Amino acid sequence: MDESSFEKKSGKKVGLIIAVIVILLALIGGGVFYFINQRTPENVFKTKVKDAFEMVEKEEKNVKSGRVELELTGSFKSDNTEVKLVNSVLKDIKLNSTTEFDLDKRILNQNITATYDNDQVINIDALMQNDKLYMLLNGLFDKYIDLSDEMEEEELTALTAFFEAEGNINNEKLLKELEEIVTGAIKKAELKQEKAELNGDNVQKYTLKLSSKDSVILIRDILVKLNEYLKDQSLEYTIEDLNDEIEDDDFEEEDYLLAVLYTKGLKNELVKARISLYADDEEMSAIEYVKEDKKATVSIIEFEDVVAKIIIEKNETTTNVKILAAMYSSKLEELMNIEINESNKNEGTIKVTLNIEDVGALTLNIKYKVSYNVNIEERNVSNNVKIGDMTEEQLEQIMTNVENNPILSSIIGYYEEMFTPSYDYDDDYDYYYDDYDFNLDDFDFSNYDFNEVYDGENNLVNLDYIY
Repeated sequence: MDESSFEKKSGKKVGLIIAVIVILLALIGGGVFYFINQRTPENVFKTKVKDAFEMVEKEEKNVKSGRVELELTGSFKSDNTEVKLVNSVLKDIKLNSTTEFDLDKRILNQNITATYDNDQVINIDALMQNDKLYMLLNGLFDKYIDLSDEMEEEELTALTAFFEAEGNINNEKLLKELEEIVTGAIKKAELKQEKAELNGDNVQKYTLKLSSKDSVILIRDILVKLNEYLKDQSLEYTIEDLNDEIEDDDFEEEDYLLAVLYTKGLKNELVKARISLYADDEEMSAIEYVKEDKKATVSIIEFEDVVAKIIIEKNETTTNVKILAAMYSSKLEELMNIEINESNKNEGTIKVTLNIEDVGALTLNIKYKVSYNVNIEERNVSNNVKIGDMTEEQLEQIMTNVENNPILSSIIGYYEEMFTPSYDYDDDYDYYYDDYDFNLDDFDFSNYDFNEVYDGENNLVNLDYIY
């Protein structure tokens, strides 16, 4: 090989090496720039907001119809004699509930069945279709009872609002718009990044400070967007109040919202977050989130004291939720424990234990099954009677069937006895308000003992006194 050929080949080789080096440097430099850019406070906050909305969106399903089936049993654990007596009955009661809905057909069905010691106590169907409300008392009355005419227009509107709201909301679009509102507020905030240490680990600390005015504007904008879909009157009133507050512009610089994120690793894994409200530069209240392996803790803080805490531990098929609160002292006490076991994505069991002070622990066992986008048909409700048109014979038929149901009649009789007042009239000293026209404020009753007597509508009709 002559010298000129060697130089040509060497030149090509060197050129190729230089080109590769340049490309590598460009890629590394670009990667470093992207890495640094992604770790700026603004992008970190935007990314975490996006992650949160994507997590919610992932849980959303394009559901137009569905069925939810529940079976509920309960028991009390207590040293209290009366509670033990209640438990002897409660442990043999079972409630079954089936809810069906179809948004397009505007159907909402609810069945509730109660049994005691495997004997049926009651079986009720409540239906909403064609914007009317019906009830069927299975085993007590053989006709659907039309309740619509006896309901106030506002009550019926509130019930049909389920279809209006669900039918009008494009969840994916709404979540995207809410995400844009929140990320837009981040651009107005004062942002800071610094290195920190958390539980012995080196972490990145990102701080966002949003003025009280911008915080109120953010809340207002979120509610406005929600109300574009919900059309809720109470939300409109709240929005008006917020608009007045913004227009008054009476905000203090020392009042603000502070959000702090702690992340670790190249992917900025969130390990802690705290959102606080400050007044006069002092933290008034805060919500704090801490993640440790498969456990997450949410704490609610007021004036530096933790007043409530939610601890969530999740495995592949089991989720355990503990709720603690400082009810009667500064000490946190476990109020509730929820254990969810999933058989599959749509069914499983839920065990809820509620600790009641001076009573004991109430345990509710729930079996659930959820079906999406199933066929829900209208019921044939042609055999119906309006509640205002029911005859005495029909009402007597219901009462007779109640009396023939020993468990149901016992329950009704028990509550009638409990809530029926007993009257003790003293005819020797009766002073009826209807017979006398006087002002009680003109009398000095300091030396009198009274026995007040009320009628069935809780009106004071008789005042017996002893001097």
